[in-house]
Amino acid sequence: MNSTGALIVAAGKAGSMDEFRPMLRLSGTTLIQKEIDTLRKAGATPIVVVTGHEGDQLERHLSHRGVVCIRNEAYATSQMFDSVKLGLAHLAGKCSQILFLPVDAPMFSAATLSAVMKGKGDFTVPVHDGQQGHPIRISAAVIPRILAYTGENGLRGVMEDPAVSVTCTEVEDPGVLIEVKDDHAYGKALAYEQETIASSDLSFDIKITLNKGGMAFGPGAAELLSRVDEEGSLLSACKAMNMSYSKGWKMVKAVEDSLGFPFLQRKAGGADGGNSVLTDRGRDFLERYLALEDDVKRTAEAFYRMHFADR
Repeated sequence: MNSTGALIVAAGKAGSMDEFRPMLRLSGTTLIQKEIDTLRKAGATPIVVVTGHEGDQLERHLSHRGVVCIRNEAYATSQMFDSVKLGLAHLAGKCSQILFLPVDAPMFSAATLSAVMKGKGDFTVPVHDGQQGHPIRISAAVIPRILAYTGENGLRGVMEDPAVSVTCTEVEDPGVLIEVKDDHAYGKALAYEQETIASSDLSFDIKITLNKGGMAFGPGAAELLSRVDEEGSLLSACKAMNMSYSKGWKMVKAVEDSLGFPFLQRKAGGADGGNSVLTDRGRDFLERYLALEDDVKRTAEAFYRMHFADR
């Protein structure tokens, strides 16, 4: 296991803002979607969002975005650290490191994530102009210590433990220090966004679909089947993606009908939806698709640089 997951804590209520922070407009989308998009550019998966205040609204907004939403029902009487624990408990065993950030820290860049992801030790913290910021890299090895911690200062208390190793990574990214905690900070984020757009380079994205008559297999099916492989059931995979079970079932059935072979072995289980595992042929197809996707993106990146190097 050598992968990077991500945890966004969005359970609390902003004390001095009337608007719901995760849904603030930023970069043509919402604040939280900007964070998710940047995390995805760096290859982070799975991405967990801990919700609480206005949880129904936020979870509807994130439905079909390929993130896992976990509700902190006690958000009004608990601390952020409790939400951190909820998210880390879900991510334990699923990845080798986690990128953690509160929802009010949206202005970091993908380049910063790449630098932080290369960090060593239990924690890696981005530093700009002598100040520490977000996101913070957390090694999976330190998750048990975090979950067991009951002392003061939450996650900061764990990081101050002499037995824990914390490294700092210098980054040329003032965005790691911007936290949208009030209207003034939101205005600062909007101004920084405009400066960043004006000075940023052109970029591109690419998605791979496989066709057999019509579209037979694409990113959505790959994400769902990968989740089934992680969760052990189609129902759990659908919940993780904020997708209805019926829609997930129809997606799998459409793929199987188009390609002519089963992707899942199913065991009926009543209310819990039963267990599902990938068939050998289904897993082989999924792995080939993901390998193709990686190869195409690397090749396309080289051609992109060739044709748009001056842009």
